[in-house]
Amino acid sequence: MLVQASQEAQVDTRYVPLQGDKWRPEEDAKLMELADRGRSWKDISRELPGRSERNCYKHYRNYLLKELLDSQEAETIKELYSQYRAQMWEPIAKEVALPWQKVESIYLQLQRERRITSEKTNGRSMAKS
Repeated sequence: MLVQASQEAQVDTRYVPLQGDKWRPEEDAKLMELADRGRSWKDISRELPGRSERNCYKHYRNYLLKELLDSQEAETIKELYSQYRAQMWEPIAKEVALPWQKVESIYLQLQRERRITSEKTNGRSMAKS
């Protein structure tokens, strides 16, 4: 929806910041879905009219991600991972003739590097607060 702001410029009201407006549950769901699919913060903000890239990033990092990490499900998964991690990595460790702890460490490092590379190439790095 375009509004005539002056004779020279038109303002797209879909992108007027909703400063101070609370996030609606449907916005949270859309933000989570798009972030989980690896979309850039710029693309995500385009899908959420009135929300800037920084606003999306901060809401995701400070609220949604924290809720995920604090959930009981996350606690259960951590416990089960601790319980079964050796069994998960031993078959691979045998194949490459390394201790399972080393294989796990290598895998986790590769995942971190992949995530960092993906964030840089998708424009998802918003380190400034």
